[in-house]
Amino acid sequence: FNAQKELLSAMKKGVGKTLKADGALQKRGSPSFGVRSLVSLCAMVLVAACADSEPSRGGAAAAAPDTTGFPSDPVARYGFALRRALSAVDPRGEINDYFRAFPRAEVAARSQQLAVQSVRYLTDANLAAHYALLVSILTQADTSICAEVERRTLSGPAYASLVGSLPAKKLMQWADIMVTGLLQAVRTPSAVTDVSPQEIQEAMSTLQEHLPKKDQPRFQAARNDTRRLSDAEACWFEVATYNAAAAISHQDGPRIRAALAAAEAASPLGSAGIR
Repeated sequence: FNAQKELLSAMKKGVGKTLKADGALQKRGSPSFGVRSLVSLCAMVLVAACADSEPSRGGAAAAAPDTTGFPSDPVARYGFALRRALSAVDPRGEINDYFRAFPRAEVAARSQQLAVQSVRYLTDANLAAHYALLVSILTQADTSICAEVERRTLSGPAYASLVGSLPAKKLMQWADIMVTGLLQAVRTPSAVTDVSPQEIQEAMSTLQEHLPKKDQPRFQAARNDTRRLSDAEACWFEVATYNAAAAISHQDGPRIRAALAAAEAASPLGSAGIR
């Protein structure tokens, strides 16, 4: 099927539903900070990318597309990056095969579910890199757009433009990490352990302790009621959270990153929260 049409349709339908669910999550104090919607968008692009990709079946890694071929349009750049990542990270087409096992009508929902959970399957090093890249995405955006990410009010195409506007090297790193998580989720769906809401909240408090002392009261005030934050404060809180999560090299780092990943992957109907 036509990948561009499928991508745009999926973004309008699937990502819109996720944004609404994330809004409900935020009101109950859950932590996704827009990451669920970014990951869900990745799933939508992957549906299209899988459809266009031709995986190698001989076991050898397929040749990666030339990075000089990056298109100029941000949404197209994101799709290009994911197709390249699928070719490089999943040369046997295991993700593609996973989606082909379901009726076409279920693929969008299945891809969202898998992509939202996939962050939990990343190694700690990949999680740290993932969060650092998220900070790059947020800091290149206008303050109002960054705040919309925190509030889950940004449209699917606008998310695609944000991610696709990354420099080519960072965009490929983001895509490679996302596909790596998806592949591990397909291969070993039971490989992650549960993280309790209390553990997530404790991790967030520990993260706060790693912030500069002058920032800790400001961070706590933001945690107390994110719904009343100005654009500037909402963006600051978002960036501060993931910048710290990416940078902490202390033994607390892996625990904090794993807890954030678990919180991001929590169902909208779950009770996990870190604020």
